[in-house]
Amino acid sequence: METPPEVKCSIRNVLPRGLADADSRVRSSVSLTVASIARWDWPDHWPQLLSILVSGLKEPSSAVGYSQLLKDFLNVLTGASISQLTPQLLPELLLLTVSPQFDARVRSRAVDAFCICLQSAIDHEAGPTIPQLDGFCAAFVQGFLQRYDEFLLKRMVKASILLIQHFPSVCGPHMDLLLAQIWSCLTEGAERYTQMVINNNNLDDEEVDSDGESCGTAGLVAELFELVAVLVEEGARWTSVVESALPELLYMIILYAQVSEMQVHAWGDSIDKFLEEEDEEAFVFTVRSSALELVQTLEGSMDEVKLVNALWAAVSRHLMEANEMRHNQNPHWWKRYESCLRVVSTFRQRLLDDETSLKRFLEQVVLPDLQSLNVSPFLLSQLLITASCYCDILPDELVTRLLQVTQDATQGHQPMCLRVSSTRALRQIGSHLAHSGRGALMVPFLPALLEALVSLTACSSLDVVAIVIECLLVLFKVDTSFVVRHEPRIVPLGVALFLKSSHDPLIASLVDDYFAFLCGVEGLHEPLVQRLLPTLVSILHAPKEKVPSHLAPAAIDLLTHLVAHGGESLPDAFLQQGFPALFQHLAASDDAATLQNGCECLAAFISTAPGQVAAWRGEHGVTAPYLVTEFIGRLLDPQTAEHCATCAGLLISTVLSHWRHQVDAEPLLRAVLSKLQSTHVFSVAQGLVMVLVRLLLVETEPLLHFLTSVPGPHGESALRFVLEQWVSKHPHLNRSDAKLSCHGLARLLEFVLVRNDIQFDELFQRGEKQEMPVLALALKVLIQAANDMDEAASESDEDEYRYAGKEQLPPLDLQCFVRQVMSLPSSSVARLQPFIDQRF
Repeated sequence: METPPEVKCSIRNVLPRGLADADSRVRSSVSLTVASIARWDWPDHWPQLLSILVSGLKEPSSAVGYSQLLKDFLNVLTGASISQLTPQLLPELLLLTVSPQFDARVRSRAVDAFCICLQSAIDHEAGPTIPQLDGFCAAFVQGFLQRYDEFLLKRMVKASILLIQHFPSVCGPHMDLLLAQIWSCLTEGAERYTQMVINNNNLDDEEVDSDGESCGTAGLVAELFELVAVLVEEGARWTSVVESALPELLYMIILYAQVSEMQVHAWGDSIDKFLEEEDEEAFVFTVRSSALELVQTLEGSMDEVKLVNALWAAVSRHLMEANEMRHNQNPHWWKRYESCLRVVSTFRQRLLDDETSLKRFLEQVVLPDLQSLNVSPFLLSQLLITASCYCDILPDELVTRLLQVTQDATQGHQPMCLRVSSTRALRQIGSHLAHSGRGALMVPFLPALLEALVSLTACSSLDVVAIVIECLLVLFKVDTSFVVRHEPRIVPLGVALFLKSSHDPLIASLVDDYFAFLCGVEGLHEPLVQRLLPTLVSILHAPKEKVPSHLAPAAIDLLTHLVAHGGESLPDAFLQQGFPALFQHLAASDDAATLQNGCECLAAFISTAPGQVAAWRGEHGVTAPYLVTEFIGRLLDPQTAEHCATCAGLLISTVLSHWRHQVDAEPLLRAVLSKLQSTHVFSVAQGLVMVLVRLLLVETEPLLHFLTSVPGPHGESALRFVLEQWVSKHPHLNRSDAKLSCHGLARLLEFVLVRNDIQFDELFQRGEKQEMPVLALALKVLIQAANDMDEAASESDEDEYRYAGKEQLPPLDLQCFVRQVMSLPSSSVARLQPFIDQRF
């Protein structure tokens, strides 16, 4: 039953009184309630709301509650409604902003409301019609001059960013004074921030606003850095202003990027916290991360020479001050040093062009201090990271010294942050040395490093385990003979990590990479099979309720790697244990990941040892080809979840390629066509189309004969339906599939146009909803591909077909092919010519 109108009217009249309540919780609840009602009732049923709101904002005693309502009200309105309100609201907002008798929260909400109105005007291109913009610019300058509350200044900076980005001509007259005040705010705040935050622990409970954003010094500094970034990104208009202050700006950035005392304690207590906040891709707000983000903006936008010179000037100044602090026994000296190193590491690409200065910095500053004792582990960590970042320009002697120090830092007695940072450094060193052909320098250190890294995997942090696995993969590639010699240590480690930590998606992926690499190491496959296969078979045989759900799909992936690298003749254990266990598990599973991984594993079995697998016999003499075709039928069955058939195309292609004489292709093809007609999942349809494409390339005439003899879904032949599906999906194919598709289309066009057979006549006719024949669409695809497709697909691009028995495709010059097709003396080409002239 709907509430009577008179009751609604009474509620609307009474509710605003709660905005003046002394309890903030009452005010917040009333504000949200009024805003929700206003969303539906204003202006038609509550036209007086705006006047009530404006009246409440004029009284300091009630302005706190009404300013909250103002913000909530604007947040529920559409852009058009906000634009309608803006002319009446902005004078009141400007008055609130500049009036000192109002609470800082009221004035901050007024600026927030101004930002909402301004963004709406920007979205509706109505900004130039707002007469109060100049007044707000002047008000913001005044705010910085009088050093308003940081809570309010942060909002003013955010509003200034909008004005600079979208109304530069309005800001122009105020910019000199505004930038001067912003700079003054940064420099004055630096000393206060250093004393209160960097050198003390006074920011644990910093106030946050209703959006969860920092309201104190940290929030203001981050917003100021964002404003500087906007000035840089807006181009030449303001870039010169920033360039003129680069040395000072970088000095300030390094100052603010220091590790705070709160971070020192938090990082010492939790290695996960350390990794989270120091990860360049993490979404964690700190002043340090904000400063480093501005560094990256400067690196991508500033003149290289000016930027590098300014950086060295700022770093030199900080190092001199840090040495003086150290001499005076100031315990925080290392934070300056560490911050310099962090910024230098960020500038890798730019600094490599100034190799002389960089080498001098590394040799005179970084490497000597790596030998220092009794300094913060966080400084030692950054010294290692910085040295590893540029190790490719160091001579062999210094690289050896660096490796020795890094090895020492990985040992169990060192602080956890240092052990993890040295592991990260090792990963960088290994990558750089391998790339420069100097990997042999690492070989003498590998045994000790392996032991240290193995012990580090006992850490409870999954992030640490992930870093260790990534590092091991780099080290293994340095010397594969080392991997073979230390197989008794390396393989069991992988098995332990697989069983213990593969519930985590990142660890599972890295463990998969770990074993994929080991499987490819010559001389390691046999011990791998001996150690790993029994574990995998045990998992696949285990009852469903006894094994975690993530373990079986991961086990099937590892079995796939073992089989794919098994050579032309698989060891008996695979067919006696692995293959039966796999099929038993797939038969009892309806898990999509298990079935998809099972498709790949079966494809690996068939492509690696097609004869051996075909000769396998199960209970009651059942054959592998029979079981595989039954499994394919189950995947394509309409009763099976569609996404389970994602990899079915890969398996079908492999079966048709390697078992042409062991299976009856026609039932499989009929099942493919049926699923292609019913599926709504693009990846499934793509895989099935590519089955037909691959078959077309090796058995053109038989496949076309089959497709023309089978009806499609609308009475036409299946060939027309397949070709329509094919050309519609071609633009969305990945690179390797697109290349294969072009070869298939070329083969089809050549066959049809040269034969000029009446059975293909329908391909030259337009359908009910088509503007051109499907064959013309196919030719259009090739013409487009001839214009913009790079034919040189890499091996990794074609990796999806690694089990499908792909034949070597002849080089295809699409432009030459299209010209040849168009010049064929055929009536078929003549029938396409009008559409080609019209569309191409």
